[in-house]
Formats: sequence, C-alpha cells, structure tokens
Amino acid sequence: MKLRTAMILAAGLFAFPLLAAVQKTPVKPGKWEVTTQMHMTGMPEMPAHTYTHCVTPEDAAKAENTLPKMQKDSPCMLQDVKVDGQTITWKVSCDTPNGKVTGDGKVTYDAEGTNYKGEMHVTMPQREMDSTFVGKRIGPCD
Repeated sequence: MKLRTAMILAAGLFAFPLLAAVQKTPVKPGKWEVTTQMHMTGMPEMPAHTYTHCVTPEDAAKAENTLPKMQKDSPCMLQDVKVDGQTITWKVSCDTPNGKVTGDGKVTYDAEGTNYKGEMHVTMPQREMDSTFVGKRIGPCD
C-alpha cells in the first residue's frame, strides 16, 4: 500500500511539465512533450512516462501559471522557486498520512526556451526517489 501511495504522490508531482519562473520565464508558449523517468530505491526500474501539455502565452508570461500543477487534493506545496537565467530550482514539501515527504528539483532550458532537462530528488519516510525529465516544445497548441 505504501508503494501505491508513493506512486500516486509521484504522479501528482509530475502531472504537468515542470515550468516555473519569478519575473521573466525562459518558457516558450506552445505544445510541450515531456518524458519523465522515476527511480525508487529498492524497486525495479519504472517505465518512462511521456505526455503533452499546452503552455499558453498567458501561462508563460506569469510565474504563478508556470509552476507545476499539483493534483487538486495533493498534500504537496512548492516552495522556494528561483529562476537564475535559464535554470529553475524549487523545493517541495508534503504532509502525507505515511509521514513527511520533502524534495528539491532543478530544470535547465536551452537558450531558445524550447527544450529542457531536469531532475528531482524526493525523500519519503521509507525510501527515496529520483526523477529525471526532458521537455521539448513540439509546436503550437492544438
């Protein structure tokens, strides 16, 4: 059951592309394809998950609209989001029924703002999880 909770929590953390900013975002509006790979200590390798997401010009222009969206009932909160040039860092904290979950992440965009690579490390009460992800702009939104 705890593994299922961890998987649901992880899916909630990566429900949308990890896009964040403070003043000026390095994000280019359009349709993005994101591939996430999760690695959990003591567990077999999980398959990569690829999905698409539309980033509107309004989303890309406002920091609050480019933060990762948590599931509606997620116990997780993003904190300490910082943009330094093309690199975005953040922390995440979750109070779950199984205990406190903490983590930090980082994404770095290319100069054009159309590709990024990132990673996130999450510490759960009984295990740790590392995730890597890549995103690329694949064209205009549908």
